[in-house]
Amino acid sequence: MALLHCRLAGLRNLSRGRRSFTTTPSRLATQVKTAQQLPFPKIKSKWDEEPVSMYRQGGFHPTRLGDKIGDRYLVVRKLGWDVYYTVWLAKDLSTDRHVALKILEDSCYSGKPELLELSILRHIKTADPSHPGHSRILHMLDNFEHRGPNGKHVCMTFEPMGHDTLVLSNKLEDYQLPVGAVQELARQLFQALDYLHTRCGVIHTIDLKPRNILMDINDTEKVIRDYLLATQARGIQVQSRDCHLVRSEYIPTELPQYPNQFRFKLTGFVVSCWVDKHLVEWIQPAALRAPEVILGADWGPSVDLWNAACIFYELVTGDILFGGVALNANEQDLDTPDAKEHHIAQMIALFGPLPEDLVREGRNRLDYLGSDGKMATSRVIMPRSLAGKIKGFRPDMTDEEVETFESFLLKMLKYRPRDRKTAAEMLKDPWVRVPWE
Repeated sequence: MALLHCRLAGLRNLSRGRRSFTTTPSRLATQVKTAQQLPFPKIKSKWDEEPVSMYRQGGFHPTRLGDKIGDRYLVVRKLGWDVYYTVWLAKDLSTDRHVALKILEDSCYSGKPELLELSILRHIKTADPSHPGHSRILHMLDNFEHRGPNGKHVCMTFEPMGHDTLVLSNKLEDYQLPVGAVQELARQLFQALDYLHTRCGVIHTIDLKPRNILMDINDTEKVIRDYLLATQARGIQVQSRDCHLVRSEYIPTELPQYPNQFRFKLTGFVVSCWVDKHLVEWIQPAALRAPEVILGADWGPSVDLWNAACIFYELVTGDILFGGVALNANEQDLDTPDAKEHHIAQMIALFGPLPEDLVREGRNRLDYLGSDGKMATSRVIMPRSLAGKIKGFRPDMTDEEVETFESFLLKMLKYRPRDRKTAAEMLKDPWVRVPWE
């Protein structure tokens, strides 16, 4: 399948510092004001932009500023890229408004008469607009095909959005968002997931991660006009006559003063699937992967809840719950068998032994476990509590706050998929009740 070659990359460094935050509105305003004064992340290596090798037959479309795509969209800035597409800020000449234009590489879907992503995006836009979760999803505005020197490219347009939550957390000293902001994000993400699972029959799966939870922008057109007037697009010198890279730039995003002013939308449906029709079986970012996926057992909508719990933990603590790293300190690939085995060992250290029935269902169980279903002695990690990990990174939180947050996470971090709470049930959890209510 064409999508199997598309690898997810770019997980953050596993080491994290510490920073104290309180969650009361009066203190949060001061914290956010300080965060607004911090510099934006700078380009740190050549891999912060797409490799030139991706511009080839079957690869990326060589897009330049000023290009007109689809006879309607004028490219004015580059917003970013991923392993199978680039994203551009473009002016819709038919409406005189700006859009985010995603241009997919040709080989990602070559030969497919209909994209599963397109079907899903069209369905979730119309399934039930009255559901609260409908407005928490970034919906597709337009789609078309564009022919270029490297092939035929599927293009989609979306409403321009602000920072993703990864960039947002990177603007803060220790990668820790105010707890109230994460509570508001959780509320909105649960609404989106409940809509996908119960109204649309869709599982988000592989790309549910901080980079695909985006902040809304107030007065979008004014922000973009001011941004375009104040900045000039920058190119990057590369050793190729046939390729001109453009530096990615974020649309400026002002952080709200209070948690209830945060507004997020969920995106990243490239390899989402129907509940009853899976696109691939090996899903999720490595560090967020659910136990049933690693073991090769059956999975369903509850994988999104496991993902969500890992995201909330990361945004509150600045730490990755399951690094999945190998014992070799130089190991960087989180998808090696060594790393997956260590990932399971980390789970066992936090939650105890894997249930026998889940292990029996796992088609990959012998890759990581002995014939008796137990972890090899050399891989055993000393047990520790989730509360202890939280307190270690957030000493500012009271014991009661830590206990409530731990209880909240554990309802989604159950080994057996059937034991996890649904998104609708999680909306009723005490931790989601924000401080000002």
